[in-house]
Amino acid sequence: MIVLGWLCRNRMNPDAADYLRLASYYVSGSPYLAVSGHWSPLISCLMAPLLGMGIDPLVTARIVTGMAGLLFWFGSLFLLKRLGLPLLAVALGVWCLSFACASWSVAVITPDLLAAGLICFAIRAALADDWFLSWKRQCLVGGLWALAYYGKAIALPLCILTCIGLAAWRVAFWRGARAAGTRSVALTFAVFLVLTAPWVTLLSLKYHRFTISTAGRTGRVLTGPQCPPGPYAFGVVPEPGRIFASESFDYPTVWSPFESVSNAKHQLGLLFKNGRAIKENFGKLDFFSIGFVSLPVVLILVLFERALFREQKWAWSLVPVLALAAIYGTNYCYDRRYYWVLLPFFLALAFGLAELLVEKAGVSRLSKYSIFGLIALSFTLEPLYKTVAIVCHPTDQKGISSDREMARRLKEKQLLGPVVGGFYVAYFLNQPSYGLMPATVTQLLTSRARIIIVGRNEPMAKELASDSRFRDLDKDLFGDSQAAAQSELKAFELLH
Repeated sequence: MIVLGWLCRNRMNPDAADYLRLASYYVSGSPYLAVSGHWSPLISCLMAPLLGMGIDPLVTARIVTGMAGLLFWFGSLFLLKRLGLPLLAVALGVWCLSFACASWSVAVITPDLLAAGLICFAIRAALADDWFLSWKRQCLVGGLWALAYYGKAIALPLCILTCIGLAAWRVAFWRGARAAGTRSVALTFAVFLVLTAPWVTLLSLKYHRFTISTAGRTGRVLTGPQCPPGPYAFGVVPEPGRIFASESFDYPTVWSPFESVSNAKHQLGLLFKNGRAIKENFGKLDFFSIGFVSLPVVLILVLFERALFREQKWAWSLVPVLALAAIYGTNYCYDRRYYWVLLPFFLALAFGLAELLVEKAGVSRLSKYSIFGLIALSFTLEPLYKTVAIVCHPTDQKGISSDREMARRLKEKQLLGPVVGGFYVAYFLNQPSYGLMPATVTQLLTSRARIIIVGRNEPMAKELASDSRFRDLDKDLFGDSQAAAQSELKAFELLH
């Protein structure tokens, strides 16, 4: 994981820039700017001390995402043990998780692995036999879910559905007392609400309405019939003191399927579209989609052969899987990283079902090992391929080196001001970003930006070079055309 992090140290994604900016506000003594309804605070809080020690931002991000990968690995390991899988299945599951955590920790800089690890620990705690009986256990479960919410807001609805689902499962299969289950869930929720109340209060004060997170609203708008300009669109100006509008972005209104017939039709189509997306992402968690195939098989067996699952705790994995599917059914659900948290649960379903069928069929030990090996291979192939590709082709990990170099040269020449086009250039230059490049030069002239960043070989670069209202900065930044040609980016100054 350390080697992969170093090889990918120049990789960056837009979310990373936002989280790093929010972390920098803690360091600079402007914590009020760090309050954002779209970006959960935990990962930025972990980045802040490292930034305060003067560690490079990209190295900081890699350290934190690496720690998140380890957290998810340990959380998944303890969860697989708690789910009652045989030792061989746990060992193979850990093998699969090792490659997945390594490749995912360098894929993007986001809190998905961090939240996933905390969710695994929370569900593991809720699976303990004494969750219905011990108030300490209930407080622990609520505290872990609250920490997961600070990692990513999706933990809140997932907490509600999962805790209710696990309690109902205990009552149905273990004949637990309903009153004890109700008290357990109630105390868990109470602890969760108490611990998350400070952040919810800050968000509600900022947005002047009760706010748990604005990420759900944003996702809802993005899947609407008419999507308005997003935070990265040209002309969207950030708040004073910020670099990006996306740091604290919110849509004031959200569409409703009850507003019109066309909206109702769109909602119906969205349900089918999201259903297909969820199905595809479930299937892509392993190469042969064994985990996804295991899901409906186990669900059918649970419904019609309940006695089989009274002691099969691994079957409880159905609860978080179905809960997350229900949450994403009506919202933005198209990024694969949203489903990383489900990997240990699909591993449990695949290995658990295989163990059950092997016992019922009475096959030989060699056949059992072959089946388990096939499952492990399916969950290992893709992350192993990605890991090997990074190690064997380190030159492909150039990332945003050109953006960083461009920002350094602009800073040296004191060519500072709002930036259009160069998202990462604006970050390293510490200047406001006025959005991505527009489609035409005419639109660009309406901008109040000073610095325009385009790809050197893009048609827009030729248009700007031939327009007297823009000054080509190649000579200022590189000295001669030969040195300038080595850069992938080209900078212009808009002459207002």
